[in-house]
Amino acid sequence: SKSIMSLAADPPICALPAGGGASTHQLINSSEKKIAFKVKTSNNEHYRIKPVFGFVEAGGCSAIDITRMSGAPKEDKLVIQYVETTPDAKDASAPFKTNSPAQITLPM
Repeated sequence: SKSIMSLAADPPICALPAGGGASTHQLINSSEKKIAFKVKTSNNEHYRIKPVFGFVEAGGCSAIDITRMSGAPKEDKLVIQYVETTPDAKDASAPFKTNSPAQITLPM
């Protein structure tokens, strides 16, 4: 059975020039549960992500900002891990200590 992605990113690709730039993406939660997210990059030297942890309400969306510092181009990827959480959850990093997250990858 095909798993249904409950989290999607719009736009689904982050294409930033090696010389630097910024991109904003909406994380869209199509599930009926609040989701905690965590953003990881293969290149912490050249990318800055805000926020690294956060929540997306059920049926809602939340923005992340990705900034690319100037640096040599290479094959980078951004992974957004996510875990369903309770409506009253306050610490977005907590669910990742006890759950195996699902994830989506943003090609860069």
